Amino acid sequence: MLTKLILENYLSYKNRTEFDFKKTKYEQLPGNCADNGVLKGAVFIGGNATGKSNVIKALRLLLDILVGESYEKLDLLPWLPGNNKNTLCEYHFVIGDDELKYSFVHDLSVGFIEERLMLNDRQIFLRDKQGAKAEITKGVVVEYLAENIKADSSALRKLYFDSQGFIELPAIKKWFDFLRNSVYFNPLDKEVHSYSGVDFNFVEYYVKNKANYEIVNKVLEQIKYSMAVSIVFNDESNPLEAPSINNIFMDRKDKKLSLPITLESDGNQTLLKLIPCAYHVIANRGMLLIDEFSSGLHNALEKVFIDYFMKNAGFSQLFLVTHSTNILTTATLRPDQIFIINYKLNEGSEYARVSSASPRFAQNIEKMYLSGIFADVPAYAIDTAETQA
Repeated sequence: MLTKLILENYLSYKNRTEFDFKKTKYEQLPGNCADNGVLKGAVFIGGNATGKSNVIKALRLLLDILVGESYEKLDLLPWLPGNNKNTLCEYHFVIGDDELKYSFVHDLSVGFIEERLMLNDRQIFLRDKQGAKAEITKGVVVEYLAENIKADSSALRKLYFDSQGFIELPAIKKWFDFLRNSVYFNPLDKEVHSYSGVDFNFVEYYVKNKANYEIVNKVLEQIKYSMAVSIVFNDESNPLEAPSINNIFMDRKDKKLSLPITLESDGNQTLLKLIPCAYHVIANRGMLLIDEFSSGLHNALEKVFIDYFMKNAGFSQLFLVTHSTNILTTATLRPDQIFIINYKLNEGSEYARVSSASPRFAQNIEKMYLSGIFADVPAYAIDTAETQA
């Protein structure tokens, strides 16, 4: 599980910024924490263009670097054009009883200039300008010369596959499995990026595997949704008929209306993408990264989805970006799970963690946020003089 994220000179994060995902003093909602004291996720909220999505991008970047199927050159823009300061990203994890720290330093013109992996405070991998070196087992060292490593790709990734998944270090393999079981989802454009090879495309997921839509229907029933998924073939007597998206329907429970998914609301299409992603991550242990979470779902459904994840996740995590302030309730989220992102001129993005203000659990977090208690709130207004002119 991810316990800390550190960013410096990454996109809108100019200054060193540390996000801590370990639980604080609050005893309420114990189900939102794993048994190891790590939060089962966090919410990033704030005004437009403050840097919320950049946190999710930093997490997705880690997945792309280490376990992405197709690797493309990184687009690691520094905080300001012309700024020659390097980008630092650092990720801390707890996997079972082991602690791992992976970090890299990236130069926009050169590529990776440093990578480092620590296991229980022991450095087992280092990449620098001369090359890379790893001690997979005590006394056994693997080395790569700099010319044998692509400047714009991870040397740790290469080492992982060359060493058959660190078979001598099971903690590293479990960490890579955790990353591989993670999923990125953007409801706004319906983009789902799976790192495990599972295809969440409607046809592949629903039509070609009956068990999958039965699982989704159980989840819909759990959250008391008024609809269910059904798969109907145009000619049921011909089992060889090519499946298509037109075979997927949403049935109202009153049986009076059934629509193909292509005619369904944007919210229903989002939900039928979201549930499989969540179920997969919960069942296999990983991270579910959601950008633009407030796209298409009703406010009450957003809260129910978060409740479902927190209740069912054991050692999985949900990280999401939203503009929906209604989820800022202590019935759904702990104060230490809420990060309010601000953008400060000349300084870049920064955050306020709600738990730092020590709110009482009975207080209205949404009202406090909108009142500016934790951080600045966007002040949008119409210029009356311009309007009248």
